[in-house]
Amino acid sequence: MLLIAISLFAMTNRVQAQTPEEQLAAASALFDAQKYAEAAQKLDMFLMKTPKHPRAGAAALALGRSRTELKQFALAIPAYEKASATKDPALLPSALLGIGEAAMSTRQYEKAATALDGAIKLSLKPEQAALVYYWLGQARFQLKQYVPAEEAYTHIIREYRKSEFVADAYWGAGLSALRQKKTDTMRQLFQELISRYPKSPDRPQAMLILAQTDMEAKRYREARSEFEALLRDAGAKSADKPLLQEAEDGLIQTLLALEDYGAAVPRLEAALTRLPTSDLQRFRAQLSLGHCRSRQKQYSPALDAYQEAAKSPESAVAAQGMYWTANTQLALEHPAEAGITFRKFATQFSKHELAPRSLRRAGEAFDTAKQSLEAMSAYRAILSGYPNTPEAAEARKALVSLIEGVTDPVQLKAALKTVPPAERPATLLRLARLYFASQKYTEAVEPLRDLVQSVPNSEILAEARYLQGAIGGNIPKTGTPAIVTAYEEAVRLAPKASWSAQAYARLAWLYLELKAPVKAEKASSMA
Repeated sequence: MLLIAISLFAMTNRVQAQTPEEQLAAASALFDAQKYAEAAQKLDMFLMKTPKHPRAGAAALALGRSRTELKQFALAIPAYEKASATKDPALLPSALLGIGEAAMSTRQYEKAATALDGAIKLSLKPEQAALVYYWLGQARFQLKQYVPAEEAYTHIIREYRKSEFVADAYWGAGLSALRQKKTDTMRQLFQELISRYPKSPDRPQAMLILAQTDMEAKRYREARSEFEALLRDAGAKSADKPLLQEAEDGLIQTLLALEDYGAAVPRLEAALTRLPTSDLQRFRAQLSLGHCRSRQKQYSPALDAYQEAAKSPESAVAAQGMYWTANTQLALEHPAEAGITFRKFATQFSKHELAPRSLRRAGEAFDTAKQSLEAMSAYRAILSGYPNTPEAAEARKALVSLIEGVTDPVQLKAALKTVPPAERPATLLRLARLYFASQKYTEAVEPLRDLVQSVPNSEILAEARYLQGAIGGNIPKTGTPAIVTAYEEAVRLAPKASWSAQAYARLAWLYLELKAPVKAEKASSMA
């Protein structure tokens, strides 16, 4: 610490009650007795009354020291500045050091750096010089002047190796190098700190930074060793909990990157025991735990973890939790549950990039569960909501395939809601065929009417008109002219269709019934 020499004046017979010399002597005695408040009061009075006194510089220095001892650093600075203004070689080093100390304490780093730069140019004792360089490094670092900060710290390492500030200098120099992105220099300095100063309070933090740096550089094996060493370190165990938690989190991330899921699981489970139920990090840990369990094919505990992650207030984590919940339900052979979860994901996170894929997976899951209508609905949602995605083309193919596989007219009629507009005419025609084949002629009327009114291509319209004619004779109150008109349009549109012979034959009989023998003969000939 700073040594302050205040000359004591010889006591003389008092000529008057309070001479300046007596005031200064009284202040000096109070200072020596460590009564700094009383000393400061007398020194203030002395300097106010006799600012030009020959001992004013020494008094100002003593005042600055008194204010410093009282932690009144802001008041100490002007006193030190007054002492340094005298340029007295006996006072100047202590005054500049005092300014530096007080300015550092009040975070006036520019003022501190200026004073300390002046101090290092003077003749200082080794212990004083080491302190000056340390404070100078601190000031420059706080001013984000990392190059001169590193120079100040490394000067201590190089010139004052027995100083009490060497370990701190390694730490400061390493941080300064890190801010300059001089990773190799930082690594060398921190490794020296770690190996040489096992009791340094900065050692655990240096170990953490080295491990995190290697993790960010994807040097996962080195990072793993460093994180594990830090968590085993006795000094780190007595450090603050946040540092240990950072190390635990870093180790977990490293283990996940190394795909060592077996080692990551107990770490994640331990983290969950210390994380509050409302901590966002808890839901992220559950997501990671789900991934680890899933990779190990432990699907039941993986499902539990994913379901917890899906409760996260963070939408990104909740989305991942729900999406992987559905995938895990599939792995557990619960396709109906998976389909519901996939569909819920697409509804809740409709803007998410996985939404169309989730709907496709929902369709596949429902199809596996033999829930065709639910599958069709999922595919239809892709076509209406995400028509320009790769999943849309797959959904269209899957939807057509599903519809073609439906042979029950009741199910096919229900499926009409999910059919794309382009496929609707062909589906209506299939529905009419199924009703016709099962002799449910009345039920066939509505889809055929909708089909004719939708003006499809001539091939589909032709068969629709043929079916209208064919069922007409089986539905009471259908007039012969209407049936004839249907058949006539059918054969006009498709004269060589597979059903055209039957249409011509039926027309021949109808024409006879209408007493049109010429038309009947011609229709018979065509048949």
